[in-house]
Amino acid sequence: MAGNPQVRREVVGQILDYASRLWRMPVEAFEQARMRAEPNSLSPLDALGDEEGRIRAALQDNLNAGRLNLVLPVDQLNDD
Repeated sequence: MAGNPQVRREVVGQILDYASRLWRMPVEAFEQARMRAEPNSLSPLDALGDEEGRIRAALQDNLNAGRLNLVLPVDQLNDD
């Protein structure tokens, strides 16, 4: 990917597309999408032991505000 600017643009575009789909998503929809991806797994919030709902509330706040950490996968770093 490092040597191909077109691939870099496509990967960045895809990550921004994913982020835009998460922005303002209800936690329930986030959780359902995650469960569809891995049907036999625990809910991510259940796996974190969120009995009091604090993680759920913080996740909803972050989704509403668009506070997301975007991670770009690279096979090699270059000077750019």
